[in-house]
Amino acid sequence: KCEVVEYVERKPSGCAADVSANLESFIEITAEAKEALISRLTKQKEKSEKELAKLDGMLKNEKFVANAPKELIEENTKNANELREKLVKIEAEMESLW
Repeated sequence: KCEVVEYVERKPSGCAADVSANLESFIEITAEAKEALISRLTKQKEKSEKELAKLDGMLKNEKFVANAPKELIEENTKNANELREKLVKIEAEMESLW
């Protein structure tokens, strides 16, 4: 349950940030919660890296690019770029927790 909402310019110390595309939120966490968060972020990072490798593999495959519809190439490129941005956020959050 959230009792207080504050708007801040930067991440307060002792807080974790939620990694999402459109909103950045912070919450105070315990040591136990910090460990769980690091575990969750590690899994998110691994999954995102795997998805990005798959998309990059398709986009680097000349045969795929030559035969795939333009819309699919654009969608895969967009998704790959979004995953890169997500990975930067995940890595920054992980770094701030150490």
